[in-house]
Amino acid sequence: MKERLTIIVATIFALGIILSVTLVLALPKNKQPIITPLSKQRAQNQSSQTTPIAQSPSYYINTSQQFLVHAEEKSQNQNQTEADKKEIIILVQSALDTIGKGINVYPQDDRLFTQRAKIYQGIISFSPGAIDAAISDLEQARQLSPQNPVYPKTQSQLFTQKGDFQSAAYYAHLTYEIEPTNLENLANLGQIQIKAGQINNALQSYQKLFSLLPQDNPQRQSLQEEIKTLKNLLAKANTENSSNLQIIGENPPEIKEIPSSIELLPQEQASLSQNLIIAAPKEENDQSQDSQINLNAIAGEATLLANKEEIKIINNNIDDQKQIYIAPKGDIQNRILYIKTKNASDGEKYFVVAINKSLDQDIQFKWWIIE
Repeated sequence: MKERLTIIVATIFALGIILSVTLVLALPKNKQPIITPLSKQRAQNQSSQTTPIAQSPSYYINTSQQFLVHAEEKSQNQNQTEADKKEIIILVQSALDTIGKGINVYPQDDRLFTQRAKIYQGIISFSPGAIDAAISDLEQARQLSPQNPVYPKTQSQLFTQKGDFQSAAYYAHLTYEIEPTNLENLANLGQIQIKAGQINNALQSYQKLFSLLPQDNPQRQSLQEEIKTLKNLLAKANTENSSNLQIIGENPPEIKEIPSSIELLPQEQASLSQNLIIAAPKEENDQSQDSQINLNAIAGEATLLANKEEIKIINNNIDDQKQIYIAPKGDIQNRILYIKTKNASDGEKYFVVAINKSLDQDIQFKWWIIE
């Protein structure tokens, strides 16, 4: 009897152990899910992935614009603290980083380079290398989309802003070649050619423009006077065989590479250009021309104020070998306008235009510096 009882107890104990093991095996194992081939492949992709999933080009453009909107809003504050400047710089840098990622993903999309160029244009006031970076990005965009006239036109505007009128004339000429029926481009080309000292090129541009203008266009008379002035200038300067008579050089200007990092150096305040919320360069250059730019021009206009007998014009191109020519615009009542003084020393270079007897009205005149 005792032996049978022992056997029953042992049997019950054994059944308990078996039941416990069965229950343990039946419990869910959350930490060790079954990996299907699909989920396994996804896990491998996630572990090996080093860059984020690519977005559309519009995503990078729109996101960078959002950063710019906030930066522009904050830049309107005329009493910025150091914290304000820092926040503006962070927002601008975020915009650059975002569009930079887009360029890495879509290196053949000219819109992305254009967007970054627009950001650089917005920070020219407090970033020394921004203007060259903008020109470089626009050059890349132009190579990708060579028939888009906005790119060379904006490059011409930026070179004008730098005071590099030879390069500005090159890109103005490219703009005209893309849109030969756009008379505004042709007029702009002539103006820049004059500032670059390309007198004969400017004469050809204006003569072509005059032939294309409708007979009833009010600009024909002033353009005809401009053509006459340029012809007289060429006759006086006797530059028929000079380099200025040749068509713009075939070799493009040297484009600086974008530096690895753009310095952001706000002084009194970090001021961004307004209306940056577009993904392409603006058609018109709304940048106000700094007086420093005209110091590098080879031609220009000035006004001798009423009842004044002379005006001083500062220019970096003056030297002993170059001649200065002037031509008044309009009737100066038999007065004589002449070059009174020319200073080509190592200090401030300038020339003084004088009149033999003052008038009671302003006198506008044009001037050229010719070798």
